[in-house]
Amino acid sequence: MGKAPPVDHNIDKWTAFCKNNEEAEQQLQSKLLILSQKKLIVSSKKELVESRGHPHGLFIYKFCIVTAPKK
Repeated sequence: MGKAPPVDHNIDKWTAFCKNNEEAEQQLQSKLLILSQKKLIVSSKKELVESRGHPHGLFIYKFCIVTAPKK
């Protein structure tokens, strides 16, 4: 069996179900606040995966935050 590729601890990605864009933005800002306490924020991105609503009126959003160590 081969060796697993190294993990990049400076990239945080996740997917979430949100009611609307405002709720997705709140989730992103909350995570940014937590990460910024220990790391520098390089970039952040929120992406609506599908514009059609899913059951229970929720939409799928993808999030990505790139960080760097504080010096």
